[in-house]
Amino acid sequence: MEATGCRLAMTGHRTLIIVSVYLPSPKPLHRRDLKALLALGDAVILFGDFNCKNPRWGCPVLDYNGDKLDRLQDRLDFEIIAPPTATHFPHNVTHRPSTIDIALTKGVALNLNQIETLHKLTSDHRPVLLKMGPPDGGRPNPTRKITDWKRVSTALEKIDTPPLNSIPDNIRTTDEIDSAIGALTNHIRTVVEKCEREVPASSDRRKFPPDILELIRAKNKALRRASAYPTPEYRSRARALQREVKLAFRNSEMSVGATSWRRKAVTQSVLVGHQSAQNGGYTPIPRSKDSTVLLPSTTRR
Repeated sequence: MEATGCRLAMTGHRTLIIVSVYLPSPKPLHRRDLKALLALGDAVILFGDFNCKNPRWGCPVLDYNGDKLDRLQDRLDFEIIAPPTATHFPHNVTHRPSTIDIALTKGVALNLNQIETLHKLTSDHRPVLLKMGPPDGGRPNPTRKITDWKRVSTALEKIDTPPLNSIPDNIRTTDEIDSAIGALTNHIRTVVEKCEREVPASSDRRKFPPDILELIRAKNKALRRASAYPTPEYRSRARALQREVKLAFRNSEMSVGATSWRRKAVTQSVLVGHQSAQNGGYTPIPRSKDSTVLLPSTTRR
């Protein structure tokens, strides 16, 4: 494999290693080559002609190198980015176009804004444009408003509310009805606005606990593998990891407006479906004589 790289220092991001790659055909793809290039830094982009064909990234056929690159993705923990249209148009018209000019990324925190094939020049390999950057091209992160409905409820329960004092006790005319509706609507709108605050539109998955992040990565890898090779073993593994991720989310919580997930501080809970070797797999929930549930005291480890 031929490779030429450069080191790019960036503001707000770790140093980025960008490597131009060319794997001549029909040379085989070697794991040691990819591993060495991906180890050049904490954030690496490998971009070029890998001569790896796989339907996963738009090739009409699967070859040895394409299958191997697909399998190495899980083992070396990198992402494959490919344009939506073919990049190689052979001069031999009996050969079909394929997508062999792709990018591999590892440890890159930038967002993918665009990757496209540029149908320019006369080479059989079309230029490929890759654009990466902060969310929304550098604009501020989108926000959304959340409402503290408990505060809203408390505010609306107040008896002394001057905005509503203008509503008569006995409403007789349609004008009085319209006036009362307007006053009540404005009061509710004002209360809700006072109980709102802005938070990021979406939480950053990187701020999940490390064990949940690792579980999510394992689940995604299992789903990719089950999609490419739908054997009963791979599908069963993917379903099991999906259940583990759901359980991990239940055991964590995201505070409203917070910026990171934290473990629930649970001292008492009803454990539904908790595995127990002593009773065939489930821990029974005791009930008192008056049919109330007795919550067992548990310590989470």
